[in-house]
Amino acid sequence: MAGAEAGEHDRAQGLALRLLGQREHGRAELQAKLTAKGCPAAVAAEVLEALQENGAQSDERFAAALARRRVERGYGPLYIRAELKDRQVDEGLAEDALNQPPAYWSEVATRALAKKFPNRDDSGTGTPAKGASYAAQARFLSRRGFPSELIYRLLESRDPL
Repeated sequence: MAGAEAGEHDRAQGLALRLLGQREHGRAELQAKLTAKGCPAAVAAEVLEALQENGAQSDERFAAALARRRVERGYGPLYIRAELKDRQVDEGLAEDALNQPPAYWSEVATRALAKKFPNRDDSGTGTPAKGASYAAQARFLSRRGFPSELIYRLLESRDPL
């Protein structure tokens, strides 16, 4: 490596490591950030390849971390899958990150509903607020990325008001 090229490599590696120290990043996202900061695309690709080989950058960890953050905020699998696709994460890795039993996604949807429609009945089951229409609840869950079958099953089992 020539002196200038070695300097570019070190700069790109330093930037990448700083970004990865803040949170997990997908390869495509990291590549875009490095090139936006003036790193040549070839150097950025070379640095990212080395970071993947030594385990510092992993699209699998990125997909799992993003899915975890979105679930904590009450988003469903369809929303998360679309976001991972937008961030150019491999479909197989996205599916692995979202591979949960239906009961898991039902619980995530129930928590999201309880947070959005907080008034509960006396049983504490998390029945949505009185007066909150079935359609409003369904739209909310749909925008959050839950499949229609789950929404229907969840709202029908709650005997909505």
